[in-house]
Amino acid sequence: MTIRGLSLEVCLCACLCASAWGQQYTITTIAGNGAAGFAGDGGDPKVAQFSSPTGLALDPKTGNLYIADSANHRIRMISGSTISTVAGNGTAGFAGDKAAATSANLNTPSGVALDSSGNFYIADSLNSVIRKVTGGTITTVAGDYTQFPGDQGDGGQANVAVLNNPTSVMVDPAGNYYIADSGNNRIRKVDTTGTINAYLGTLATGGRLRNPYALALFGNVLYIADTSNNRIAKYAPYTANNVAADLTNFAGNLTAGFAGDGNTATLSQLNKPVGIAVDSAGNVYIADSNNGRIRKVGTDGIITTIAGKGGSGYSGDGGPATSAVLSFPRGIAVAANGTVYIADTNNHVIRALVPTVPTINSGGVVNAASFTARISPGELASVFGNGFGISTVQPDVPLPTIAAGVTVSVNGKAAPILYLTPGQINFQVPWSTPTTGSVNVVVSAGSINSNTIAVPVGTAAPGVFTLPTGAAIVQNFPDYSLNDPGNPAKAGSTIIAYLTGSGPVSPAANDGVPAPSSTVTTATAVATAKIGSADAVVSFTGLTPSFVGLAQMNIVVPATLAPGVYPLVITIDGQTANSATIAVK
Repeated sequence: MTIRGLSLEVCLCACLCASAWGQQYTITTIAGNGAAGFAGDGGDPKVAQFSSPTGLALDPKTGNLYIADSANHRIRMISGSTISTVAGNGTAGFAGDKAAATSANLNTPSGVALDSSGNFYIADSLNSVIRKVTGGTITTVAGDYTQFPGDQGDGGQANVAVLNNPTSVMVDPAGNYYIADSGNNRIRKVDTTGTINAYLGTLATGGRLRNPYALALFGNVLYIADTSNNRIAKYAPYTANNVAADLTNFAGNLTAGFAGDGNTATLSQLNKPVGIAVDSAGNVYIADSNNGRIRKVGTDGIITTIAGKGGSGYSGDGGPATSAVLSFPRGIAVAANGTVYIADTNNHVIRALVPTVPTINSGGVVNAASFTARISPGELASVFGNGFGISTVQPDVPLPTIAAGVTVSVNGKAAPILYLTPGQINFQVPWSTPTTGSVNVVVSAGSINSNTIAVPVGTAAPGVFTLPTGAAIVQNFPDYSLNDPGNPAKAGSTIIAYLTGSGPVSPAANDGVPAPSSTVTTATAVATAKIGSADAVVSFTGLTPSFVGLAQMNIVVPATLAPGVYPLVITIDGQTANSATIAVK
C-alpha cells in the first residue's frame, strides 16, 4: 500500500516538505554618514563622507579595506578604526604618474584590486587607464590617456594600448591582471611581461559580453558580472592562456528582473549586476544592483538573497540584512570570517553583513513527529534554535546535505536536509548513526558552527505524525481517504498510519534518497499496535515509497470495536510512540 490522495500529501508536506533556508546576516554601516561629500580622513570611518563608493578590495593579510570613492576621485582605505586616502587628490583629471599617489589626479575610479605583494591596481575609469600604486608611488600600467577611448593595442605593451571605460581589474596568483574593459565589451589580459591581449568578449575569445563590470577568480573558474546581459558569466576551466575554456551562464537567465530565489541560479533573474566576489569555499556573492539586493550562489548552485528587500532607500542597520533597504549596491568583498562588505553606492556608505552565529536550544534536537529527544538511524528529526538561515527552496531529491551554506552534522557526518528556517531545521538522521549511547549534533552556517548538542539514540524511536487536533495522520484503506471523525475507518478494515523512526530496514536504505516504489523496504524490529485497549494486527511496517525518512504501519482495526475515537498506540523495538487518535465506525 502506498500513499494516495491529495489531502494526505498536503498534510505530510506541512510536516515534512518546505523551503530550505540559507545563511543569515546582520547588517550594519561601518563607514560613511550617508551624506555625499568628502570628509573624515584620519578619523572614525563611520563619520566619514563618501561620494558614490563603488569597487572594494580586502587585503587578506592586513584586513585593510580599499574603497574606490568614485565621485571623490580617490581610493580610500579603512585600517582598523581609521580611514585615509591612499590615491587621488580629489580633483578629476589625469596627472601625477611616478609621484606620490595621494597627489595624483584620478577620474571616477570604479575598481580596485590587490596583488600578492600588497600593491594595488586602480580602474581609473573615465581616464580609460589602469594605474598601479607600489610603495605609495603611482604609475599607469595599461591604457594611454592621450588617446580617445577605443579598442587598440592588442599584442603590444599595455601602457600604449587604448581602453574604453575600464571598470574593474583583477590580479591572478601568477601576477597577470585582467581588465573589465566595459566600454569595449571585453575582458583584456596583461601578462607579466606587460603585453596586453583580448581575453574574452569576441566570438574568437569566448563569446559576447555587454558592459562587463566586475571580475572574480576562484580556482580555475573566472566569474564576470556581465552587467547589461543581466547575468553572471562563468569561464571554466580558466587558464592564464585562454585555452580550452567555455563561457557559460552561471546566474541569471539574461532577462532583467527579480526572480528565482531558492532555485538553480541559471534560472534566476538579475537586474544590472555590477559587483561580484567569491569566498574561500567557492560561494559567489552578487551585487544585484538594480534590484537593490545582494544575492549569493552556494556551492550547490542555489541562489538566495542575503541582503536587501528591494526598492531603493537606506534602512535596516542592526537587523536582519534581508529586511534592509539598499540603494544600487556595487562593490563586494568577503573576509575570511564570512563577513561580506558592500559598497552601498547611492547611499554613500560601506555596509557589512555579519553572519549570524547559529545556536541550538538545550534539548533542541528531537524526533520530527513526536518531538521527543530520542532519535534513530534513518528517521526525520528536527533541530530548534536560532540563526539558522534565510529563505530558499530545496524541493528535489536526493536531499542535499548542504542547503544554501547550512549543514547539520551527526557525529561528524552531514545529514540530508529537507526543511530549514531561522529557528528550525528538519533533517534525516544518517542511516550509519550508532544505535546506543548518544551522538553529537552541530549546525554550521558557512564556516560558523553552532554549539554541540548530545542527543540519545536507539535502534528505533517511533514518532507518529499528527494533526493539530491530536489525530494521527492516517489513511483509510482501500480508498486512501484521510481518517478523521467525519470519515472514520470501518471496524475490521485496514488503516495506514504514518510515522518516522521505525529503525533498521531490509533491504538497506540510502541517506537522502526516497524509498523505492518497486521494492518493499521492511522494518526489521518488532512492531505492535493497539487501538484503544484492543490489540491490532500489524500487516506491514516499513518505509513509505517515494518519501525520505517516512515510514508507515498498516494496521487492521479490530472488528469488535464500537464506533468512536480511540487512542492509537504504536510500539517498535519496545519504544512506544507519542499519543495519537483515530476514528472508527
